[in-house]
Amino acid sequence: MHVRKGGNGTKIWLATLEFAYSYGFAGQELTRIRRVTRSHLNELFDLWDEHFAG
Repeated sequence: MHVRKGGNGTKIWLATLEFAYSYGFAGQELTRIRRVTRSHLNELFDLWDEHFAG
């Protein structure tokens, strides 16, 4: 999943919650992104499935 805010960006893998890359975000912001992603993981996977069900 890609996250962008201002000039900052990151990509977090939903399967592992690891960051593929990150630029501009502080460590605290990355921690929050991971925490929020984890708390909505089921919803995100459902949306992914809906998007690619085609």
